[in-house]
Amino acid sequence: MSELRLGKGTRLRIAQGNDVAEAVLASSYLAPTYMTAFGAAAAAALGLGVPLDAIADTLSRFRGAPGRGEVHMTENGVLIRERNPGVSANSIEWGLQALDEYGCSDVGVVVDPVNAKVCEKLDLADVRKAVDMHPAVRGLYLLAPEGWSGAHEGFKIIFNTDDVDRKHAVTMWCTKEGYL
Repeated sequence: MSELRLGKGTRLRIAQGNDVAEAVLASSYLAPTYMTAFGAAAAAALGLGVPLDAIADTLSRFRGAPGRGEVHMTENGVLIRERNPGVSANSIEWGLQALDEYGCSDVGVVVDPVNAKVCEKLDLADVRKAVDMHPAVRGLYLLAPEGWSGAHEGFKIIFNTDDVDRKHAVTMWCTKEGYL
């Protein structure tokens, strides 16, 4: 991969023997989080006889999975949006690893569990441990769901994302969706 910059496309070289093709990955997602999937897809496609240029073209057209590491450039900085039932300590840590690869040094993490019952399914202690492994995280916030009356060590309780607006160069907003 070429140099990573949030909000800018990234070049990815795909090679087989002496043949090389280049994909220009979209800026709308965290490219490092997809490298394993891209490698597997490229290997499978090559095994099926798909030409390198066709693989590169397909990867260049990929815009990311909705709700998974979406990158939004805003007037206040960069917003990384995670909104899916799979939000967990591991998925947050995976996203933070990607932000480390981008060289981010001022990240605010907002955990948004939608409601109190979904919050009970999210291990906030594990989230805190995952976040603690990344010195670039300068703030950890819990968007208090309706009906929430508790607190959790290490999280600053907020009631809307405006409370984090402009505090960090990058905000990673992680919404845990789920069934009750």
